[in-house]
Amino acid sequence: MRSLLPLQTIILTLLTLAFTARTASAALLEPYDKGAIDWEQGLIRVVGYGSPPSDRNGADGAPPAIWAAKADALRNALELVTQVRVNGSTTVAQLLLAGDLSVSGIEDYLNSGRFGEPRFAPGGICSITYLLPLGELSAKVAPVAGRAGRRTAALPPANAPMAPMAPLAYSGIIIDARRTGLSPALYPQILDSRGYLLYGPGLAQPAADPAQTIVAYSRSPEQAQSLPRIGNNPLFLTAAAAQAEPDGGTATDPVLGLRAARHFRAAVVQSDILGSLAVVIVIDAP
Repeated sequence: MRSLLPLQTIILTLLTLAFTARTASAALLEPYDKGAIDWEQGLIRVVGYGSPPSDRNGADGAPPAIWAAKADALRNALELVTQVRVNGSTTVAQLLLAGDLSVSGIEDYLNSGRFGEPRFAPGGICSITYLLPLGELSAKVAPVAGRAGRRTAALPPANAPMAPMAPLAYSGIIIDARRTGLSPALYPQILDSRGYLLYGPGLAQPAADPAQTIVAYSRSPEQAQSLPRIGNNPLFLTAAAAQAEPDGGTATDPVLGLRAARHFRAAVVQSDILGSLAVVIVIDAP
């Protein structure tokens, strides 16, 4: 029995490394101790591990190993969900502690995911992936997202300058925020360089698809253009900077220069980009 424990530890470590390498190559992942957030596909990914009882081998040990792996995945999911950034200065855990988000609501959310197929390693160790849609977490947070530690960003005046209308209406907006230090969040605000709010909580409409957040993130403009929400004729803009909350925190809000902001305003007037959540922000890998 003594020699088995180190072997199990080695196997679990190798399984974790394999999971991380496999998913990191296919998506924009922000890694955490217990899993990762796939900001491109809008998913929280965790993996759980379980071992069979010492007195049950082979097929007889598979059911309890699967049960243990699922329980471990749910524990890991809870830990990761509480670390998700709502914006640059607020996490899900902070909303729970402040009483702005109910524990029962998060419990319901944790039970809304789906398990992958169990995989078995030598010794009967089971690993199983658990996926949770970020959009459903975003919906849980939506009632307080606009006031969760946010600056009060002024709305642009009615006569704010706009660029000329494009001959063909844009289907979405891709903002290249690479090299600005921007980090992803459930509810970023897109601002112009004078501090006027272009897009964010309160301006986004509820998604028909609960798996959608108000923006998606991608690792390249080409990959962003392949996301279904963006359509076939997106407008490409470049962020001038990334901004944090006035009291500090993580920079999660892209800032557009005045010219880019004019094009943004014209595009959203011409088509229902904000109502269809057709906004993707390109960032460096977390």
